Amino acid sequence: MTEITARVGADSSARRSAELLAKLAQQVPGVIYQFIQIPGALSRFPFATAALQTIFEVNPNDVLDDAAPVFDRVHPDDLTMVFDTVAESARTLEPWRCEFRVQLPRQGLRWLRGEGQPERRDDGATLWHGFVTDCTERRLEDETLRLRSRMIETAVTAIAISDVAGRPLYVNPAFVRLWGYDHESELIGREMADFVPPEIGLPPDLLATLLANDKWQGEVTAARRDGAHFDVMVYVNAVRDATGAVTHLMSSFLDVTESKRLQAQLIQSQKLESVGRLAGGIAHDFNNLLTVMRGCLDVALESVPSAGSLRDELLTIGRATDSAAQLTQQLLAFSRMQIIAPQVLDLGAVMRRVRMMLQRVLGEDVALAVIDGGAGNVRFDPGQAEQILVNLAVNARDAMPHGGRLTLETTKVVLDDEYVRVHPGVEPGEFVLLAVSDTGSGMSPETLSHAFEPFFTTKDVGQGTGLGLAMIHGAVSQNGGRVEVYSEAGHGTSFKIYLPRVAEAVTPVAEKPRQLLPRGQETLLLVEDDAAVRALVIRMLERQGYRVHAFESGPAAIEWVQSIADPLHLLITDVIMPMMNGRVLAEKIDTLRPGIKVLYASGYTANVIVQHGKLKPGVEFLGKPFTAAALSMRVRELLDQRG
Repeated sequence: MTEITARVGADSSARRSAELLAKLAQQVPGVIYQFIQIPGALSRFPFATAALQTIFEVNPNDVLDDAAPVFDRVHPDDLTMVFDTVAESARTLEPWRCEFRVQLPRQGLRWLRGEGQPERRDDGATLWHGFVTDCTERRLEDETLRLRSRMIETAVTAIAISDVAGRPLYVNPAFVRLWGYDHESELIGREMADFVPPEIGLPPDLLATLLANDKWQGEVTAARRDGAHFDVMVYVNAVRDATGAVTHLMSSFLDVTESKRLQAQLIQSQKLESVGRLAGGIAHDFNNLLTVMRGCLDVALESVPSAGSLRDELLTIGRATDSAAQLTQQLLAFSRMQIIAPQVLDLGAVMRRVRMMLQRVLGEDVALAVIDGGAGNVRFDPGQAEQILVNLAVNARDAMPHGGRLTLETTKVVLDDEYVRVHPGVEPGEFVLLAVSDTGSGMSPETLSHAFEPFFTTKDVGQGTGLGLAMIHGAVSQNGGRVEVYSEAGHGTSFKIYLPRVAEAVTPVAEKPRQLLPRGQETLLLVEDDAAVRALVIRMLERQGYRVHAFESGPAAIEWVQSIADPLHLLITDVIMPMMNGRVLAEKIDTLRPGIKVLYASGYTANVIVQHGKLKPGVEFLGKPFTAAALSMRVRELLDQRG
């Protein structure tokens, strides 16, 4: 009886243990299974926990006799790999392990990890005991980490992970390139101070601010491997562990050297543009005054003897007026508002033509060398080209008070995409380079930074206007070129002017025969808002026999034209006027008198009748200040034109 009681107790304990194991198996977050494969028969799952319903979306009872519902869930691209792994396990009796995808009706694509320990039965069947778990989240995390790592490795931004002292533990390839090294290993473990110039050092607030705020950002001057300095924007974030202690620093670095240069260039351009607008306005008013001075002077010269002290004084005034007119042209050239007449030029021929004049400017103690490299032709205003050479010669002479050498040289160069990227505003292609170099005193970095600013000069008061280089910069830019200057105190200066090379032949220059002032009897309409200029022009034209009707504004002139039926032969108008500019006035007059000829007379046109400094097609223009002879000749030329 005691033996029977003991056996019953053991069976009860075994049942309880089996029930407990079954309950525990159902709680495991995965499928615990038995899988049997009998040669020549269907494989099946004699046992699988309820998790099979969650992980494979298959009822465990559906695979007791046939494993097909489970294998039907395996992704087609992974099915062969799973079968091969199981087959290899059956052959070697080694455990099988692999990760594979399943395509589930409700959950879609999931990643699973399967493992199983095989054993061979006496009937030749192979039985596996194992489990399958869902590893989708872990696979996604691994893939995310892989992509993040790949992104950091391929990022154009320099990135570093360092210890709390700033010593790099990891740097990406962009960091290696930025600091000019070859391999990551050359940078790992180096002190933070090794990456900046010793004479400048690190920002003193970096670590303190970082520890207080968990981040720091600012601009730092860095030093490459070869010692070259560059500006970099640094963003640093502190990484803390579960206890709150800082364990690592994560930093990114952005090279801002080029952007700072471009920003400074933009600010300089905006500053010059503002001064240019001011210069244009001054030139407009000043040219009106000079027109009156020059015109009255011409009238006065006609009434004085051909010889004598009074005439000499008047001629002196005339020369001063002409110099003032040249000054306003420099203002307009600087502001790129000068009206130009570009022609196809050979700069080598221009240099040879003005060589004797330049030598007189330089003096006997300065040697002048002219080297014509046969660089080809450019499209440039000939007057501006000569003025540029004279201005540079004057500057060179002042920089060589004890003598020296000035060299003018032309060369053909090609500006590629890389040059254009660093020097915006220039198109790539073939250029003629005009280099003007002296052996003078040179310029300090501070002077060099202001070289092309208007009214900036290092000369004594009364020794210069400060417009020479500004005029050169404006004139070259207006003609689609670029000017650069290289200089060092005590080592001379070299100006390099790049002008687009053209294939056309040089424009021939026609000589105009001298003529007596022509007269006429036609009726002219004059619109000029400056009273003094208006009165002077009336006097000039009436002396030549013309009938002149003058008005101070466009609306007044239009109202008068509408009230008369008499013919009008020519409209002479200023360009910049209140209420209505000259171009709009001409258009309105043309509707009232179709085909009327128009002569614009102005000292400043803004962009009303020009495009990029060139007169629009069909526009006739007379620049202020002008002489009575120039006005008379232009009026007669227009009136005599057919059509």
